[in-house]
This record gives sequence, C-alpha cells and structure tokens, in this order.
Amino acid sequence: MLVALQLLARAGRLALVLSLAFLAAGLTMSGSVPSWAVPMLVVGLALSAGSGLAGERLRVSLEERAAEAGQDIIQRYAARASVAAIEAGDTGDLVSRLARHPGLAAKRLVSVAASKAACGAGMLMGIALMALFSWQAALLLLVTLPVMILFFVFVGGLTKAKADRQEESLARLAGAFADRVRCLPSILANHAVDKEGEALSGELEAYRRETAGLLRVAFLNSAVLDFFSSLSIAMLAIFLGLGHLGLADVPGFTGLALSQSLAILVLAPEIFQPLRRHAELYHQSAEGDVAVAALATLGLEEEQKSLRLPAEAIAARSLVLKQGIGMVDLDLPAKGLVAITGASGCGKTSLLRALSGVDQPRSGQVFKPEGDIAWAAADAWLPAGRLRDHLGPEADAILSALNLDQDPRLSDPAFSIDEGASALSGGQRLRLGIAFAAASDASVLYTDEPTAKLDEKSASAVRSFLAELAKDRLVIAATHDEELARRASLRIDMSVTNEVLA
Repeated sequence: MLVALQLLARAGRLALVLSLAFLAAGLTMSGSVPSWAVPMLVVGLALSAGSGLAGERLRVSLEERAAEAGQDIIQRYAARASVAAIEAGDTGDLVSRLARHPGLAAKRLVSVAASKAACGAGMLMGIALMALFSWQAALLLLVTLPVMILFFVFVGGLTKAKADRQEESLARLAGAFADRVRCLPSILANHAVDKEGEALSGELEAYRRETAGLLRVAFLNSAVLDFFSSLSIAMLAIFLGLGHLGLADVPGFTGLALSQSLAILVLAPEIFQPLRRHAELYHQSAEGDVAVAALATLGLEEEQKSLRLPAEAIAARSLVLKQGIGMVDLDLPAKGLVAITGASGCGKTSLLRALSGVDQPRSGQVFKPEGDIAWAAADAWLPAGRLRDHLGPEADAILSALNLDQDPRLSDPAFSIDEGASALSGGQRLRLGIAFAAASDASVLYTDEPTAKLDEKSASAVRSFLAELAKDRLVIAATHDEELARRASLRIDMSVTNEVLA
C-alpha cells in the first residue's frame, strides 16, 4: 500500500511537470495552450499532493507499529532471560538496543524498503514517458544507470562498515556512561568527577568521529549521484540545443517541437529523483540493517538454552546450581508452603532463584507452569505510587495481618512509595513485597528470608500470613526460621544431602 501511494504520487508529479512543459511551450510559440494541459496540471497536482500526504501518514503509522514490535522483542527477551544472562552481557550494547534499534529497524523495514521498491518502478515510469518523445534520449539516460549502480554497490559496502563501527562506538559510549552512573557515589567520594568526565568526553568524541565518517560517505554518495544526473541532463540539453539550432543532426534530438524538448528536459530530473531519494536513506539503510540483525537474533541463543520449561507444577530434574551444588529431583505441589532450609552458604537462595527463573542453573532442567509469579525479599524492587492503590480493597486487612498497620506512615491512607522505595527499611520492603504478592494474581510467591530483620511480633505475623496465603497458592521460602519451616508442608533441607522432607 505504501509503495502504491508513492508510485501514485510519482505519477502525479510526472503529469504535473509534463503539463508545465506543454504550457510553457504553447505560451512561447503561439500564445495559446493545449486544452488538456490545464486539467492535467490540476489532476497531477492533486494526485501528487494527495497521494504524497496519504503515503507520508501511512509511513509514519507503519514505522510506529514496527518500532513498537521491536520494543516488544526486547521486552520479551528481558522477561525470558535470566538476570545473570543480562548482567553477563555488555551494558552499552543493551542500552544501545533499547534506545536505538527499534526506531532504526522500523525505518529500515518501512521507509527504506518502500523507497527501494518504488525506486526502480518510479524511474521506469519516467523513462517510458521520455521514450514517447525520443527513445534515443531515454536510452542515453539508461546508459548512465549501470555506472551509478556500480557506485551504489561500492558505497553500500563502505556504508555498512561505517555503520558497524558507529554502532560499536555507541555501545562503548553507552556502557561507559552506565558504568559511571552506577559508580557515581564512588566517583564523588574519590573526587574523580573531572577525570571520569574526560574519559566520557573521549568516548563521545570517538562516537562523533564515527558518525561524521558515516555521514561523509552518505554525502559522497549523494554528490556522485548529483554529478552523474547533472551530467546526463547537460548532455540532453546540449543535444537538444544543437538539434534546434540546426548545428548538428543528432538522431532523436533533431526536428523535435519545443514542447517535446521541454518535456524531455523536465522529465530528466524526475527520472533521477527516486534514486536521489533512495540515496538520502542509504545511511539509514546501513544503520537499520545492523538493528534488524540485532533484533532478529536477540535472545535466540538464550531461548535455545532456556531451562525453564512449561509444566503442570514446578519440578526440577538433574539440577546443578551455579556453585556446583547438585540437587535431588524435585516435584513441588501446586499450592502449599515449601521451606528451603540449611546453613548459610549451602545454596538456599541459589535454589530459590533457579526455581523462579531469576538465575540459570549450571545444568539440569526446571519445569514450571505458565502464570504470574511474585518475588519478596529485603532488596526486592517495589513499584512507586500510592500504597492502597497497589493493594486494592483488601489493603487494610493485608496491612493488619502483616503488622504493618502499626507503622504511622504505612497506615496513612495517603502514603505513597517513593521511586526506588529508598525511604523504607529492609523489613518494611520485605513485608510489602509479600503484601503486593497477596494482592496480585501470582500463583507462586518466592520469598527470601521472609522473617529476617523482623522483631518477633512481626515475624510471627509473617509466618501466619504465609501459611494462610499457601492455602490457595504455592509459597516457596528460603529461610533460617525453624518455626516457619515447621509450618511448611514440604521442606527441602540443603544441608542434609539436599534431602526433601514431607
């Protein structure tokens, strides 16, 4: 559809310039104009403007949809990949993909692809019209096209290399910036702001040089195209002039009416216009190829290596955790309280993270049912906003059950969690994470040390709440709390040959 609209706009423009040529010739030679010229001018103008506007709107809409599809690919990868896999990747490359690749890929798949498809057809339309007046003139322009195509091939390889180098430079710049932001407290504490600023400036300058290099190639491409097109048009003008003056008998250029000669001259630039438009997009094409390739392969390796397979209930087979700890095969119930216990360092949290999919095990398989999960820990992320909006109509009952209603701030109906929940203690964050899980549709709650950092009254409230919650969903807790472990329907003791105790 987009290509069709662009070709309609091209047809309207050709009709427009042809009518202008015949109008100018008629007014010059006889003072009158052909009866069809003015209607053709109006139709050509309307078709060019209307189809061009509709095509531009469609292009923008398609690019937005394509960019959203690219963002969905990244979001699906982020949801599927483990935290360890993301952390193991290059930060700058990930930032570059998030910030640039969806938009660049959208331009490549929409604007560049449509321009490429319309380029050949648009040029053939102009050449066919010119051949109606002089097939020799049309042949002259056709002869120059292979030279331009060869140059395009040469510039294409050069542009691709430049685009790859620009992408690598941007990834280094983004990674360097992300590293400085992450280490900002240390930088400030060591009075290293100026030094790190200079390092960032160096990366920024390197990116500027690579971008300038890519643009120079694009400008070179446009300049050479303009040179050949101008040379071709100049040759047509010379031959037509010699024919009209009678200074030379050039076949196809002698004996033409002024209207025919003007039609040839106004059609010549229009023949090269689609090629010129495509040349303007050439560097976007190279950048888009890099983005499309990156999005096409994003997460495929991770997906092939995925060990979190769908199942009716959570289970593990031949599991070896990251530390090299081997596990007995596990089959967990669809609901109930499961306690993972053992001494510090025995792998409780590692097993919890492997079962939840936060981390990848060294080997083995984890099977899990489809559905939402929740994670509650002292360092877990909490969404910003009004607390009661997150907890819904059961907010008061949930806060009371977790002994959070005793806190004056949390019991305030207007209380809102700040971005990052920095104003909350570890114990408050942990209990609020459990509260959010209770208010959600999550079928499984993973919680790490849910009673740590709590006084006995609050710890008792959490034990009772988790036991109640486990009546209609699965709760898996890594814990040192023996009282909580005694309430569990299933206990995985990591310190006794990873024994599973019913």
